Amino acid sequence: MRMQPVIMVAALLAASAIANAQKSAPAVTDASFRTAGGDLIVRQEIVLDVPLEAAWAALTTPQGLARWLKVHAWTDVRVGGYLEMGAGKAAGDPRNTRQRILAVVPRHLLVYQLEHPSSEAPPFPHAELLPHVVQLVELNAIAPGRTRWTQSVIGCRASDGSAAICDFYRAGNPDYLRELALALKPPVAPP
Repeated sequence: MRMQPVIMVAALLAASAIANAQKSAPAVTDASFRTAGGDLIVRQEIVLDVPLEAAWAALTTPQGLARWLKVHAWTDVRVGGYLEMGAGKAAGDPRNTRQRILAVVPRHLLVYQLEHPSSEAPPFPHAELLPHVVQLVELNAIAPGRTRWTQSVIGCRASDGSAAICDFYRAGNPDYLRELALALKPPVAPP
């Protein structure tokens, strides 16, 4: 079946818009490494053109997460609290992903662990090993209006299948970080 010319043009324009959006997002630096024992530490960074407070709000407030991830979101930012986001219209919906917060240094560090993956998400490789994997987000103001966001994933041991979990995050996190940078860009006024 041949594609109608109008549909083909629309598809090409959409593909071009996506490519241009990705080009306008800052680069994600991958500084991941393996320990002497072979365990993988995923470490990726992006520099955001926003003040530290705006980056912290994007990570820890329902409005910030919703703007970035385009989903419903709920937060309780304290040790033992949670970040929850997804297609569900209420906290606790099985379609949501829920992260348990393990440590917080306000405006600088959030450490969390996946407590409940979304029922709509593809299954994690070796999901039984998720309790060993922890994520850290570190924020550092590097200049007025600029923040370095460092996302790390730890607990990926060479001795079991949890390395596949970190490979999953290592492959996917750059897209999330670029989406974050684009979501935080101020809208451009039309000429």
